[in-house]
Amino acid sequence: GVGNYTEEDVFECARAFTGWTINAKIPRQPYHRFSWSYAFRPEEHDFGQKTFLGHTGNFDGEDIIDIILQQPA
Repeated sequence: GVGNYTEEDVFECARAFTGWTINAKIPRQPYHRFSWSYAFRPEEHDFGQKTFLGHTGNFDGEDIIDIILQQPA
């Protein structure tokens, strides 16, 4: 919320999660459902330096989660 993160933090967070996608595996499962899995496509990831919640580095999604979990409640 206000005072806890900035719009820039949101942009940098999104950059860290680039390259991740969801794959729908075919054939369909019962009731016309798909079996889903996550896939990382490095050619679509932003490997540049990012600044998120005052931390700067070459972050990916796991790093962002670690930073969030370090924040006081």
